[in-house]
Amino acid sequence: RRSGCELQFCEGLAVVPQRQEDGTTLYGVIDREGEEVLPFRYEKLGRISDGMAAYWRSGETGYVDLSSGEEVPVEFRGNWETGNPFSGGLAVLATVEGGRQVCGYIDRTGNWAVPPLFDHVGAIRNGEAVVYLNGKPYLLKLGRREDQ
Repeated sequence: RRSGCELQFCEGLAVVPQRQEDGTTLYGVIDREGEEVLPFRYEKLGRISDGMAAYWRSGETGYVDLSSGEEVPVEFRGNWETGNPFSGGLAVLATVEGGRQVCGYIDRTGNWAVPPLFDHVGAIRNGEAVVYLNGKPYLLKLGRREDQ
């Protein structure tokens, strides 16, 4: 997915691969000076957004806070790449309830900030998002959160 020549910095940080002695590749995060911000221990790391990145390691998935290194285990529907980016301190997360897939928003601790009630939810822009309930679109106004 990424090669050593394709560093893309976001928020002053970049997800980079490092080949291990056993031939496997693990991912970590560096800053613009090349200093390690997050150790090379992840089999996959997602795009950096809002100081967070989705991870996959030994079958476990979740988000990692890049400022503290704290991991927030979250089970993604599908594969680890379904870990949506954070925006305004929240990320879209899908789950199954009553045999039906529903979506909501989690905060940086993995708790539901907006319960999973919707068929589909969009990305948050300027404190608002389009959500769908029973196939009908609605505008969800989240307001400005202190951690934005």
